[in-house]
Amino acid sequence: MKKSMLGALAAAVLAGVGIVSAEEAAVAAPKATLEAKIAAAGYQMQGIDTYLGGRRIKFDFQGEPAWIVEPTGPVAPGKWIWVMKWPGAFAEGTGQVDALARGYHYMYIDDWKHVMNDAGVARAKAFYDFVTGKLGFAPKANLIGMSWGGFYATRFASTHPDCVNRLYLDNPVLNFGAFNPRGWNGVKEAWHFPEGANWKDNPAMPVARTKPLVDAKIPILLMYGDKDKVVPIADNAELFLARFKAAGGTLDVIVRAGCDHHPHGFVDKKDGHRIVDFFEGKPAK
Repeated sequence: MKKSMLGALAAAVLAGVGIVSAEEAAVAAPKATLEAKIAAAGYQMQGIDTYLGGRRIKFDFQGEPAWIVEPTGPVAPGKWIWVMKWPGAFAEGTGQVDALARGYHYMYIDDWKHVMNDAGVARAKAFYDFVTGKLGFAPKANLIGMSWGGFYATRFASTHPDCVNRLYLDNPVLNFGAFNPRGWNGVKEAWHFPEGANWKDNPAMPVARTKPLVDAKIPILLMYGDKDKVVPIADNAELFLARFKAAGGTLDVIVRAGCDHHPHGFVDKKDGHRIVDFFEGKPAK
């Protein structure tokens, strides 16, 4: 008989005679590995490798590449971060490395073809349902949204605010009018750009979707460089901030003085842990 089976049997016997509690017995019993749960749900495994020091499980999720990185430190049960776009970019300064060290699992799905249009939001919700339902992670995610990832994060959070614990935005794209990606492969096709659209007041744009976030009282950390030439802050981060406040909300703001679109996160990489502090309800400043 395998050791895991013996462990489970012993735990059950001890629980039955009252030596340990049922809860302790459940902890002692073996649990299915993540890859076993993923395979059992019918998703095809794409391999296992190492990512940011953690063990990464890659799989196909409804036709899109997805993966989960296991923590590099002691597991914090249920806790997870979801990097919405550009995983691994500026990983130290944005808290990705520290989150793994502090026991968080790290999730990602690459669904660029939808660019978080309504179909993309539905796909993201399906991924969320899988992570929280079949895999058993906490019902509220911590979202990291850098640049385009900020667009993804705010679109998802404003549609499904009950699914989000905290939201970290960094030089986010929040308005097509000020960052018009017509020449970007796939974006025009996903969003069917009309000519002369008033994007900053379009209800699909994150700058026009602050009220659901305010009403849900989702804590938000907004970071940006005040010299961003790629995603102009006046029509993205600052417009979002103004409308968020006008809707009655407050959020944490950290401005990288003199910085362009890059770097994301803290300029001093060792401060990346402050992003994880924010996810845990502590001040990031």
